[in-house]
Amino acid sequence: MNELYSKKEIVVLLENYYSFDDLKDEKIDLDIALESEIFSGKERLFLALSYALELNFLKVMKLSNFYFEEIEEVAKSVFEKLEAVLNGYKVDSKKYENYECTSLDDYIKSVQTKHINIFKLSYSIRRDLLVWLALDNEDLALSALGLKVEDEWLENVSKNSKYYYEVPSKKRKNSTNDELYRQDLNNSVTYYSDFYARF
Repeated sequence: MNELYSKKEIVVLLENYYSFDDLKDEKIDLDIALESEIFSGKERLFLALSYALELNFLKVMKLSNFYFEEIEEVAKSVFEKLEAVLNGYKVDSKKYENYECTSLDDYIKSVQTKHINIFKLSYSIRRDLLVWLALDNEDLALSALGLKVEDEWLENVSKNSKYYYEVPSKKRKNSTNDELYRQDLNNSVTYYSDFYARF
């Protein structure tokens, strides 16, 4: 039997789910596979945290309370099942429940106990996730919430350092007022804007 989808292709589909057009055949196939009742609550939670919320391995462990070995086992099982279903293995499926999650905690519980679309994320889920990431000292989340992120490297740079420079406002950077610009000139760096300005 010739496989339609390999494990690598399935990973790419999951990682790029939000960037695909809703009518793209591969996305439709993946949606149908995810609607199947073959996945356990743990497996659906793994898919939700890893691919719908796009969290890294450590964050998945924190939110799910899975052990390292458990995540590996669940991931292996998920990809075996997805590969089988996407390549023609017949399983029972049913339409998703019409349920709107109200918070991140509700989403985590519902993914495991209800038959909901893991990729349907409400504003409240995204907001709660952002707050959770900020509380976990995730720099991007802190800056997205408008909280000040201390940058120790910049604070510790002396004004006599070769990396310290001040650029007068409203003046274009040049080799006399910007050390990094000077390094770029010495290394013959071509800027994107300069490259396309030639045409």
